[in-house]
Amino acid sequence: NHRAMLGLAVLYEIKGSDSEALSYYTKAKDSKKPGAYLALAGYHQKKKDTSKALKVLDEAIKLDAKDLAALEMKGRILASEKKYKDAIKVFEELETKNAEKGIALKINTYVAMKETDKALEQARRIISKYPASAQGYMVLASIYESQKDYSSAISEMNKGVRVDSNNPQALLYLGNLYEAKKDYSQAMNAYTEAYHKKSDFVPALFAQGALLDSTGKKKEAIDKYKAVLAKSGSYAPALNNLSYLYADGYGNKDEALRLAISAYKVEPGNPGVMDTLGYALYKNGRKDDAKKVLEKAVKLLSGNPTVNYHMALVYKELGDKGNARQSAEKALSLGPFPDSGAAQNLLAELKK
Repeated sequence: NHRAMLGLAVLYEIKGSDSEALSYYTKAKDSKKPGAYLALAGYHQKKKDTSKALKVLDEAIKLDAKDLAALEMKGRILASEKKYKDAIKVFEELETKNAEKGIALKINTYVAMKETDKALEQARRIISKYPASAQGYMVLASIYESQKDYSSAISEMNKGVRVDSNNPQALLYLGNLYEAKKDYSQAMNAYTEAYHKKSDFVPALFAQGALLDSTGKKKEAIDKYKAVLAKSGSYAPALNNLSYLYADGYGNKDEALRLAISAYKVEPGNPGVMDTLGYALYKNGRKDDAKKVLEKAVKLLSGNPTVNYHMALVYKELGDKGNARQSAEKALSLGPFPDSGAAQNLLAELKK
């Protein structure tokens, strides 16, 4: 039962028992199920062992040349290592099996390489090939978004919505762009319309909740997250965000931990989910477990002020004032964030 083995691997990983976690990830992989290969590769990647991750993915691709997820993960890892030419080759192979996905990933790589002209050329290829689809416009808009040219991105996305008016994904992305531009009213309109187009499209419902959350309407956000989970109980973003709100005092802390563990089982490689799990463990008095999880999250999100602040809280609780002070100072050095005031108070306390 590869799912049971993966579940055990995740639990051992949370516990910090790396040898047991690796053992169960490996046993799961021996079942030759595609998801197990991805999980083991993801584990190696979290450990910064790129060569082992790529080796596992090559095994998966050799076993099934049509394993698009393995090809995509391999290309993304190569791109993250700035091996752009190798990544492009992988995405070109992916393109022969899934043209839209392969071209989109090639475009992301060209953007990372700062070869914008090649990226724009690829995007226009999609528009020419599928003139009645919003997909090409979404890709084109993403290039402008990467340059923070939100007005041009919104303009292209509106064209995409006009030619493909029943596409909820296009409306969702249009909402994302309005939100990035801080036009929250237009963003909510786009999310609401996307959900009306397809009532089981939970990403649009989640986006409404996340927007309410980020603008301080926490209770309304909780209702939206609950509505998402009523439709899709394993939707990790809603599990994660609802857990964080509960841990932050807007709900039951025991339920916060249950939700966080559920999110982590779905997305064990997501450092944002790790942060929420660590914070929920801390709020439930499990400071040693919180320390293990948050130290992993900090390694993956060292430039995130909130994660560093949570780390400071745990170190303080453990009596490690030196590391607590260092983490609080790091958090505050990274710029303003929602808990900046609390972090300043914590630092002042630690300096006494």
